[in-house]
Amino acid sequence: MWKYKAKLTLIGIFFIALILRTLWLETLPATFFVDEILSGYLGKYLWTNGMDLYGNPWPLLYFNKMGDYYIILPMYLDGISTLSLGLTRFATRLPTALIGALAVFPMYGVANFVFKKKTPALLASLLLAITPWHIVLSRATTESVIELTIVMAAVWSLLKSRQQLSYRWLFVGLLTSLISYLIYHTARMVIPLLWLGFLIIFYQDIKKNKRWLSLAIVSTLILFSLTFLISSTSWGRGRFEQTSLFSEQSGVSIRMQEMTYNLGSGQVLLARIFHNKLLGYSREFVNQYFSYFSPLFLFSDDAWLTSRYAVPEMGPLYVSLLTMILAYLIPSRKKLKFDKTAIWFVGWWLLIAPLPAALTVIESPNIRRSLLMLVPLVILSAGGWYKSFYVSWGKISLGHIISLLLIGEVILFSYLYVKQSDTLNSFYRSDVQPEIARYIAEHQKESELFLVFQSDDFPLYYLFETNNFSPELASQFHSGLRIEQIDQFKPMDFPCSADLPPELLIEKPINTIFIEPAACTVDSLNFEEIDRIYGVNQLLYYRVLKRII
Repeated sequence: MWKYKAKLTLIGIFFIALILRTLWLETLPATFFVDEILSGYLGKYLWTNGMDLYGNPWPLLYFNKMGDYYIILPMYLDGISTLSLGLTRFATRLPTALIGALAVFPMYGVANFVFKKKTPALLASLLLAITPWHIVLSRATTESVIELTIVMAAVWSLLKSRQQLSYRWLFVGLLTSLISYLIYHTARMVIPLLWLGFLIIFYQDIKKNKRWLSLAIVSTLILFSLTFLISSTSWGRGRFEQTSLFSEQSGVSIRMQEMTYNLGSGQVLLARIFHNKLLGYSREFVNQYFSYFSPLFLFSDDAWLTSRYAVPEMGPLYVSLLTMILAYLIPSRKKLKFDKTAIWFVGWWLLIAPLPAALTVIESPNIRRSLLMLVPLVILSAGGWYKSFYVSWGKISLGHIISLLLIGEVILFSYLYVKQSDTLNSFYRSDVQPEIARYIAEHQKESELFLVFQSDDFPLYYLFETNNFSPELASQFHSGLRIEQIDQFKPMDFPCSADLPPELLIEKPINTIFIEPAACTVDSLNFEEIDRIYGVNQLLYYRVLKRII
């Protein structure tokens, strides 16, 4: 009977997760980031025309916007949604939200292997369903959410295969692992390390079947080889080179040079010993790695205050999860039983999950690149939460107190996310761009030409707003998604209208409309302001100018 109750409870948790990820999805978050635009628009363009915006037929591995090589499979998923439901924000965000909600099932499966008990496994699924880290990313067309679900499915398959020494589940584990390579970059490092840890930690169990063990070893070698091959290609290492701690942006080489100069002349030996790049990069890596285990990163808004996922006064994890983990230290009247080798595997997962993020410095510490940490943290928290119900004082248990704290934090997060987050994260989410596209579409009869300044990503917003999927666009776009003109809209390389050379200004039609950021200084001799375009944040707006005749 309990078996069916557990299934019904898990289905109920899934619907909770689905509601939390799809309710008001069209308008929350209120701003529409360029990566979302790219994924929704390009996905539909691929299915409509059979090629990308550069004319490449059915690309399978990446889309090169500007040396960053976006993995393209999530765009195909969004394309199915926008093709079926229409080109809307809801349709663009739906696949990630849905797959994010589905993550409660592999979470239950993995946790059930660890605790060998359904209740803490259900608690783990519930925690994943209501955790801010996962909810916020699931609602923002974030590839790492899809990756997390696929990686958990791969690990769940491996654990089932280990239990039964099943070739079928081993194949499923390898297949889902390979799929994760086509979702997000971090899987290419974490997945082979998970397989390696699996072989080492569960060796005593799996060595009984030599043939199965040989296939598992071959599968692990395939994954490591594939990671090496991908990293040796320009498209495989492109994004890493842009964000790597080995790049000039990390500042390590500059600091080493400064310290060398501080020693003065004739101190070559000291400089080579204490200020070499090996030590410098090693220290930077250690700093980056341990920043992901900092309570400030996990439980305070420091983690994402300067990101497009910002939620003020709330961390990626609830503080109550910390109390759950600490509950392991309190003696209880019932001992928590778990698979000791499986818990070692969870610990291994936690150690390796931040590695890809720790090798980067841009937007660091980064909640997207470190999302795989969430699985072991939630599993450990769920076990502590379950145990806390057996630490009691009369009729009140520690579990009841923690549950009340968790409920309070869920309510607080819901308020802060729904009512406060949009104003804060609008600074990092291309605010005003959709409104400009709508403005141009609504005022096309008033001008022959609209010039938009500081408009690197704006063509995508305009195409999204006008629902333009003409195959001819593929011959007009250049590297970096640059295009000369679309309809009456022309993107400008100049930062402001005042920077236009006189000869370029003269050749424009008299009724040309100039749209520039509020930070620009208006040249009152040549232009007058006729309107303003506001985004979600009223502090962010663009001026609409016309020429003074």
